[in-house]
Amino acid sequence: MTQKRDINSHKGTLGSSFLWSADDWRSWKNHIQQVAKKSKIWDYCNPETERADLPILKEPEEPTICSVRSLAESLVDLDLSDFTNLHSLASKYKADLATYQQKRHALEDLSNTIAETISTEYRRLLQDVHGQPYEQLKILSGIFDHPPRATLKKLQSDWSALQNLGASSDVQNYVRQWQNLYQQCVD
Repeated sequence: MTQKRDINSHKGTLGSSFLWSADDWRSWKNHIQQVAKKSKIWDYCNPETERADLPILKEPEEPTICSVRSLAESLVDLDLSDFTNLHSLASKYKADLATYQQKRHALEDLSNTIAETISTEYRRLLQDVHGQPYEQLKILSGIFDHPPRATLKKLQSDWSALQNLGASSDVQNYVRQWQNLYQQCVD
């Protein structure tokens, strides 16, 4: 009883999105997804994406004089149009660099948010992947996206009972239980 009270008091201070158990998984994952989408980084950490299909966040390359004239060795080898092109490339580079840094910081912040909003039990499982929100979410998804064995056994038992009920004349009860079982499977 004391542990339950302590957990509830912590929930109030940590916010509504805290991962204590499988019961919290969906709302917690939705909260994390909303935070990541708001920061435009969900594509980099969506655990439903295969690792090979993830976009790679790369720092943009800084333009050089060779970016506008491949054989140029110094500024004296550039003409006015080359300087204009270099200026344009430099402006694009600054914008791309700012976006890159913003996303990199957002990924770091998301990783910290994940670590700070899960129970100690799950935090221990993520200690080797701190700073990697995709890996963190992939591990947690592996734990929570698959129903526990007890849930699967109950669903199998309900399915067997439903098949037996289907042989009876009480069709309304059969349909009601079938809909209930279907919803449980969806959930």
